[in-house]
Amino acid sequence: MEIGRIPNIAPGPSATVNNGTSVPTVQTILPESQTVTSSARTEGANLTFREIPVQQNLPQENPAEEQRQERRQEEIRQREIRREFEVDRDTSALVFRAIDVESGDVLRQFPEESRLKLSAYLDTVFSE
Repeated sequence: MEIGRIPNIAPGPSATVNNGTSVPTVQTILPESQTVTSSARTEGANLTFREIPVQQNLPQENPAEEQRQERRQEEIRQREIRREFEVDRDTSALVFRAIDVESGDVLRQFPEESRLKLSAYLDTVFSE
């Protein structure tokens, strides 16, 4: 598929930059109004910053909801959690698990079980 001819860019005359050095220029297909020209100004840019207040539309807190969240956070803090690291035998990946001691439930695992299974599957497919 052809997307059009790209015109050749021919070297143009040289230009003198602020420090008096002569550098080569390049002719382009842009009109002169869209090209970059050097400026005689040597001072830096003058920037003015102003503070814009940010309005936050926070929802009104429900005291009952706050108490429920605090109770839940306290439950989580009091829960005994066992942390373990293990090397997965199929992928040789290091696996982190946070396990609730009381129930034995896995609370967090990284990488997730689905990613480990996918990795093991891809290893078997591409090793053949």
